[in-house]
Amino acid sequence: MCVSVIPLLEAIRQKVQDWFSHRSLAALYLKSVLTPWAEEEVQKQIEFARIMTVS
Repeated sequence: MCVSVIPLLEAIRQKVQDWFSHRSLAALYLKSVLTPWAEEEVQKQIEFARIMTVS
């Protein structure tokens, strides 16, 4: 029983390791400390703030 589980666990470990490796490499090329998603959200809020009027 245990022998048949080992390849599955190894495949899962490899997949997770690949995922973290790809994320780490992608992070090296970011121009901001924010993720692309967070950068987009900040830009939306800035644009929204520009049309607000304060009295």
